[in-house]
Amino acid sequence: MHQGYTNDYAFIVSLSDAKPVIALELNMGESNNGACTDDVEEQGPLMQACWENTGKLSFLQNAADAYYTVKLSTTGNKPEGDKPPSTTRQQDTYFVHTASTYKASKDQRLKNASPVTEDLIKNAGEMKKQKRPVAGDASKPGA
Repeated sequence: MHQGYTNDYAFIVSLSDAKPVIALELNMGESNNGACTDDVEEQGPLMQACWENTGKLSFLQNAADAYYTVKLSTTGNKPEGDKPPSTTRQQDTYFVHTASTYKASKDQRLKNASPVTEDLIKNAGEMKKQKRPVAGDASKPGA
């Protein structure tokens, strides 16, 4: 948060190379909720009309690529230029894997790609629970 504005970001990090690489950095949302009012009489240089954009990530199967396609769905009413906040609009942006990063793509066929189930994505990289040492086990430190 800064000066009444908030920004949320997401990073996709590739662990396939010797060093971790940021493959994609995304703006996941923003708002002016700390510097706004919906009361028109209170609006001025320091207090603006309220607006907010939020993003949601989805991963899609892409038969032409070994990597998932990333879909960012943004919904919001952030003003454009000097215009006041608009009616809520929705936009989808697709990102495809190229070399070691992701790039935005305008390929309209990506709209037909099948989504990957969330449980598959959320459990990726999850480590097994470690067993705690049994109380009194002298071979374990702190026992």
